[in-house]
Amino acid sequence: LGDLSVTLLQFALLPNLIVFALAWGSGAGFSVGEGTLVSPATTHAGALPSLPVLGAVPADATAWAYVVLALPILAGALAGWYFIREGENHLDEWFALKLSWRWLAAVLSGLTLAIGLGILVGLGACLLAAMAHGSLGVGRFTDFGPNPWVTGIWAAVTVAIGAVIGQLVGPWIEHDPATDVEPEPRSKRPTKEASSTERSSKGAR
Repeated sequence: LGDLSVTLLQFALLPNLIVFALAWGSGAGFSVGEGTLVSPATTHAGALPSLPVLGAVPADATAWAYVVLALPILAGALAGWYFIREGENHLDEWFALKLSWRWLAAVLSGLTLAIGLGILVGLGACLLAAMAHGSLGVGRFTDFGPNPWVTGIWAAVTVAIGAVIGQLVGPWIEHDPATDVEPEPRSKRPTKEASSTERSSKGAR
């Protein structure tokens, strides 16, 4: 009965733990008690409650932990690439109509898109972190979970950086289908001799 109760408790905490992983992956980290911080840069946890799932908390930070920051940057890059595809980049089209300098329109549309995506993701991450943050007991465990504002800022910055990268790399992997017209085979092109012969035969008729 005790094992079943602990298992059910951990399943109930699963949505919170997913947000904890999101906060850690964005670089903001989360707290497991007052004065503690678990992030890719540092791990200062101290004694933890007797929940088996908390065994996943890293014992100490390593240099490889920073690799996880590539995940939100990659997500932002995919979003930035998606919005500059042909027929999708309406923001750039609007800037191009308002500004005569094409390079300025491209820069402003790219920055606006990156900042907009960052703010949207940051607000969502902040809201999720606020719902996941709370108390897991008494004493120092009253502060348990990610900081909403820090998580939102980290998520916004990493996704915005990725969006800029996606917009810069996107044109190198995108192409215009209209330019993919294959040239007509040489054997099917009418030559000058064939054209003159055809005209002569028509005249004789």
